[in-house]
Amino acid sequence: MLKNLARKYSNKGFVGPKYHGLTGKLRFIFQNFISHRENIYYFDRRFQKEPFPNNDTKLTIRLIFSYTDSLPFIAEFERAYYEGFTRNWRKCFACGEELVLAFYEEKPVAFCWIQVGTSSGGNYCLPYFEGDYRSFRAGVLPDKRGRNFQAMMNHAVVVYLIQERSAHRIYSEVYVDNIPSCKAYEKIGFRIAGVIRVWSLFSSSQPYIQWVRFFPSRSHLVKTTTIDPTE
Repeated sequence: MLKNLARKYSNKGFVGPKYHGLTGKLRFIFQNFISHRENIYYFDRRFQKEPFPNNDTKLTIRLIFSYTDSLPFIAEFERAYYEGFTRNWRKCFACGEELVLAFYEEKPVAFCWIQVGTSSGGNYCLPYFEGDYRSFRAGVLPDKRGRNFQAMMNHAVVVYLIQERSAHRIYSEVYVDNIPSCKAYEKIGFRIAGVIRVWSLFSSSQPYIQWVRFFPSRSHLVKTTTIDPTE
């Protein structure tokens, strides 16, 4: 167990204002090494064709598909967060994940990762089928927070996935106490599918996930191959 805790600690850092001070560090340890709750959000094209409007057009996104293509940005992210922040990027790309970088006035301000659904329904806490996408591990660079960049990036990602990759549904998960991120997703039309509790303490690799609450609609659990607005 101690070896597992040491492994987790070596791959994480104290990031974000809610982790400042002694109380923040204790919160970080509990949430990352023991347990935390997450809201599961989803955007479904059967209910909404496009995300709610975003009037700011200065923010753009760039998709990074390989570790080699991410190299020009690693130093900047290490400076913005902490040394070792990008340590797992190579592994993420090797697993087929895609990195989204958001730029405002040509400077990086935010990021997230995208997981592509499969025919067998690969999943984190829900099955992600072909046409489904998971946007996760999102963040805004520390010195760029408080300027609505995450909501703007979320909007741009949803538009891209719908228009360029014909996405059916887009999922994301957010810590329940991360109110700014929750509002950022709800602001552009994401709905809550439910709430999960993630247990990490006794997990050697993958955390144990417990559903705390399911919301009434179960449409997000059904494999979708066509879009029918009347469903």
